Amino acid sequence: PSFRPRFKLYNPYISLAGAVACLFVMLAIDLNAGVIAAVILFAIYQYLKRTAGPARWADSRRSYHIELVRKHLLAASKEQEHPLNWRPQLLLLSDNPERRKQLLHFASWFEGECGFITAVKIIYGEGTKMLKLREEAEEELKNDIRDNNIDAFPLVIAATDLNQGIHILVQAHGIGPLKANTILLNWLENKSEGRNIRELLYVRHLKTAFRL
Repeated sequence: PSFRPRFKLYNPYISLAGAVACLFVMLAIDLNAGVIAAVILFAIYQYLKRTAGPARWADSRRSYHIELVRKHLLAASKEQEHPLNWRPQLLLLSDNPERRKQLLHFASWFEGECGFITAVKIIYGEGTKMLKLREEAEEELKNDIRDNNIDAFPLVIAATDLNQGIHILVQAHGIGPLKANTILLNWLENKSEGRNIRELLYVRHLKTAFRL
């Protein structure tokens, strides 16, 4: 599991050919002994496959990446922030999958591979029932991000209402020097009754996000 060849000309098919050649030589030297050995090894393999517990080995790349992230975040936190080094840290809010697609592409253009995009969905409710709803909403975000081939992170916030969700999101999002500095969201829907109230709420939410 920890095999990491450093030989630059290494090829797995050459290794496979070498293994097959070794098996052929073993059978050529003594056919009976070779067959018996192969049967015993196959039996041991099947036994271990059925009785062995979960593998304790794992790919170390993820740990390596997290170690690098930690190192660079700590280094960035010690550097004084300068306007010339500004990078977009986008929070993309959308409940509508169709409109979210457009926002994801716009956010990707705006971010320009030098910042971060977090696609956010706020769901409303309380209690343990929200755990499953959060998982389903996060899976929906992941699918939209993957289907549109956008580099972004999904995030689902459970709150009693939109105003509380915005308070939680804007204050808690990020780690170290990586804090949200831009919010991207849908404009109001088409005209309908009570639009003035919706506009007032919309502006109030924008002000809340800006203050926080």
